[in-house]
Amino acid sequence: MQLYLSTRSPYARLSLIAAYRANKQDLNLHFVKPWENPAELEAVNPYSQIPALVHDNGLVITESLIIMQSFAGNLFSGGRSDALLGYAMATINQIVRYVSMNMVAGDTAGSAMQARSLAALEKALPHAPLLNPQGNDWGNICLGVAYRYLEMRLPEIYARRLSADNKAALKIFCRRDFMRKTESAELEKLPKTLADL
Repeated sequence: MQLYLSTRSPYARLSLIAAYRANKQDLNLHFVKPWENPAELEAVNPYSQIPALVHDNGLVITESLIIMQSFAGNLFSGGRSDALLGYAMATINQIVRYVSMNMVAGDTAGSAMQARSLAALEKALPHAPLLNPQGNDWGNICLGVAYRYLEMRLPEIYARRLSADNKAALKIFCRRDFMRKTESAELEKLPKTLADL
């Protein structure tokens, strides 16, 4: 199997964490820059989006939650974990929208969407659910990845709007093995397989 990913995508990171937790050590990692529409990515996903998982039989799975489900098999467990998962993905989506629109210089519609995303984050984050730094359910894991992505991409909003309890929990959460091994700085070493992490 081969996973197409980038070094900073939270969606790719979630897929990689699911593969790591499923012990898919022989998973090949193919790092791309989706904004450049690389031919090798478009060949497997014409939308030029990551992550994209290519099975040995040629089957291609896209979208992070579906890839995660294919590795984990128990992504949706019901109740609170699913609620946390939904909140985490909504948070990631708002940040990614902001970052994506930031790449489109001078786009008036983009500026409006950026403002909307920032306003949504400003409004939602003071009510953010508390991360359990030792939680093993996918809701907590995705929530931790969302808060870490917020810290990385929008540090001012992270500092101002996320609670002190969540910041303390995130600090502990980021010490976990799967988080340390999937930090952007580690991925920028461009490991060839999951075993190389």
